[in-house]
Amino acid sequence: MPEKSGLVVAISEYADPRNNLDGVKNDVPAIMKILAGNGILNVEVIRDRNATLTNMQKALEQLVRGKSAGDVCVFYFSGHGILLPKEFSQTDDSDGQDEAFVTYECSLSSLMLDNWMAQYLKASLPRDVSFWGFYDCCHSGDLYKNVTIGGMPPAEENKALTIDQIRVDAMPTSLGKNSDKDLKTVVLDPGLGRSFHFGAAQADRPALCKTIAGTRRSVFTWALAETIGPNTPLTIDDTEKLVSSKVAEETSVHIPQYARNPLERSRVLFT
Repeated sequence: MPEKSGLVVAISEYADPRNNLDGVKNDVPAIMKILAGNGILNVEVIRDRNATLTNMQKALEQLVRGKSAGDVCVFYFSGHGILLPKEFSQTDDSDGQDEAFVTYECSLSSLMLDNWMAQYLKASLPRDVSFWGFYDCCHSGDLYKNVTIGGMPPAEENKALTIDQIRVDAMPTSLGKNSDKDLKTVVLDPGLGRSFHFGAAQADRPALCKTIAGTRRSVFTWALAETIGPNTPLTIDDTEKLVSSKVAEETSVHIPQYARNPLERSRVLFT
């Protein structure tokens, strides 16, 4: 039988409490229910102050280590995302800007860049092992580069940060040569045909938290929980349509996005 493993990272409390996200605390039980219902019981959970850059990177390396053909790895992240201004970026991407997950430290040097994720998959993901990524943060959909928008309704929390909300200490870790591909480019590489990525928002939109049925929730994760039931044989195409429709019931600000090899649209979730 294939081995199925998961890594869940959720940050509702940051080192700088001004950046806390109330809705994220309710994401963990929701995603854990999805994973358990689909046979993924071996799950490491990292929350809040434990979700440092070092801990996240070590956990991701452990997630794929020793896996063999047919095994399944799932990585889920809920928290802040950021698009760095050009003067703080070290990328050769066409727009000259780095996109990153904001770890607990909430500092420039502790950001986990999308280019790091791309290199991690390219270098560490064993052949014929399926990797499923779910990213409930801004600047996540298809890992395109984009800009933060303003004007969010007062009842919603924008899950994006701008540079003035980040402690500027040292530059993020540079990957050196061969780090110029963003994650979307690597995912669409036929050599990584079993790497699938689900982002909360399209290129020019943030992800949101809001009150749903009296409880603060991350909208994308709520939609996943409402859509993916126990042992649900949904294809990637099914998931895109159903989750997007569910998100639209609560907000028009963002639409979920998916990155995968074009030949894999009919693959069933978590296989």
